[in-house]
Amino acid sequence: MVEFANVEVRIFLKENEDENIADVEDKIFELFDINKNNLVKVENPSKEDKSFYNLHSSNIEHFKNKKFHFFKSISKGFENKNIYFLNFVEKNSDSVKKVLEKIVKKLSDEDFEKLLLTSDTRSDENNKFFLRLDKKEFLKDNFVIVDSGNVVHFSFHIITYPKNKVEALKQIILFIKKVRE
Repeated sequence: MVEFANVEVRIFLKENEDENIADVEDKIFELFDINKNNLVKVENPSKEDKSFYNLHSSNIEHFKNKKFHFFKSISKGFENKNIYFLNFVEKNSDSVKKVLEKIVKKLSDEDFEKLLLTSDTRSDENNKFFLRLDKKEFLKDNFVIVDSGNVVHFSFHIITYPKNKVEALKQIILFIKKVRE
């Protein structure tokens, strides 16, 4: 059975785009089954303009297996417009599996086949499996696989000993197929 070290989700938002930063955050928290009210800001360990958040809750049972981190930063782009960078990381293998299950279940049959057919190009020698979902569709709760453009980047890190791209790819394909059975 596949085991994950983590999943990392990266999203870029430009100032004055159609997407609202709060809507994007909310959709990610929904995907990870996280109540945004349980996040606490952590003091920034660097002098960079970043905001770090971790989970905190008096309901320890709900969060004892969560290893979720979220940070956002702001940079300046062309014409001095803000570019927001959102980064989400979940390090609990079971939680990562649930996220991938949700994504796979919401894919159209066409995108599911595309995922399987292009799985080799979506993996690397570091046992990472990459997905890019259309950002506008993602916000509508439609998961559409794309290869470029305005996207939500997912990077699933698969655990194999020793590190082996072929074995990692085999495990992820079996997992994906099982989800759609």
